[in-house]
Amino acid sequence: MNNRIDRKLCAILAADVYGYSRMMHEDEVRTIEALRASREITDGLIESYGGRIIFTAGDSVVAEFAAAGSCVLCARDIQLAIADRNSRVPAEQEMLFRIGANVGDVIIIGADLLGEGVNIAARLEALADPGGVYLSGSVYDQIVGDPSMEGQFAIEELGRRKLKNIEEEVRVYRLGGLEETLPSDAPVAGMTERPAAPAPVPTDGTTALRLDAPGGPVILQMGRRMAIGRGADPFVPGLAISHRQISRLGKQAELRWADGGFSLRDVGSANGTFLDDGLLADDQPATVQLNGGSCVIALGGGRNPPRKGICQLVVRAVEGVVPALRIELDGSVVDDEPEDQIARVWPGFAQELRLGWVFAPEAARIGSDLDCAVILPGSMNAGAKAEIAYDGDQFIVLSVGDAPVAVNDRPVETARPLADGDHIVLGQHRLAVGVIGDRGNRR
Repeated sequence: MNNRIDRKLCAILAADVYGYSRMMHEDEVRTIEALRASREITDGLIESYGGRIIFTAGDSVVAEFAAAGSCVLCARDIQLAIADRNSRVPAEQEMLFRIGANVGDVIIIGADLLGEGVNIAARLEALADPGGVYLSGSVYDQIVGDPSMEGQFAIEELGRRKLKNIEEEVRVYRLGGLEETLPSDAPVAGMTERPAAPAPVPTDGTTALRLDAPGGPVILQMGRRMAIGRGADPFVPGLAISHRQISRLGKQAELRWADGGFSLRDVGSANGTFLDDGLLADDQPATVQLNGGSCVIALGGGRNPPRKGICQLVVRAVEGVVPALRIELDGSVVDDEPEDQIARVWPGFAQELRLGWVFAPEAARIGSDLDCAVILPGSMNAGAKAEIAYDGDQFIVLSVGDAPVAVNDRPVETARPLADGDHIVLGQHRLAVGVIGDRGNRR
């Protein structure tokens, strides 16, 4: 009896559909039809790159490739082709795939492949962003030294990750160049490797602060621009909305402060950005005008035909000497949509869907007056007002009202630096401070 176990080294691609169970629950027939159309794309591309499908179950596909480069090129083109399909169908028929890729040793049993090489690809798929591709370090090592792969990819290093049921931590990379719907032959940025450490604060001083206010957590966004869209870097502040209609990765839109006013710009998204009832032209800024005291930014609807997305942000101006915008998710979206499908703000805060956001170019005031960007309820703190600013290196707080303000129970007499874990005290209110994106105070 021959008990030899045959093995080989190959590249494994694992893919599945994000939110598939929910979609099946909503409409089985529609979901199966959409899956069938999507699988025609994925299976055809796998075959065209010389891959072999070794496993399918429901929405899952696992395939093997002889070379890492073919595996990654196939993964990239699958996501671009699926994104192109999604741009041409109604939102309820869209499908978002997550893909993981690994090069490893596998066990051959008949036509099946088993072992840790397959398991790592599957774990990376589960870790990947919807519409994204995650690569193991073994894949990266293969393609970074391959001259034929030069200029084909943009790759971001995410550091070492502990994967479920995998003993050793795995180096993880994210495949870039998937931000928008592109034809498969479109040029892609050259291969780059980002350091494992978090990205530095941008040179324009953009950064953010988290306050545990009485009405719920509030994020103060300081700087001249703020990104809105899926996949914002957790250490480069920007509002990150995660919904299956929102553009797949990176920014969908951008708020800017310039020339004494706020503007909104669609950053080349496939899914469209509306300001009130107007569809923004690609990369053409529109002035944020408040009708009746507010306006609505609607994301992830569509361009052809134009349609507003259900993921909507209500924007209000803060009156006073310090300009600012208050931004919040539309209440009907928060109340009516499944919570895990609506919004991802900062990593670790996914459950805090009712976060308020304040976008201010120079500083933001907190207190009980109407000119405050963060209004604290109650009369005991009347007259207590603090101004928070970012000086390009750190947050500082000033007392600008009639009543005293304290940090960590010590009165603020002059400009006082803020650090992660501090507490600002105004009257009966004690606000915990979290610094996001600061070089010395990362969460």
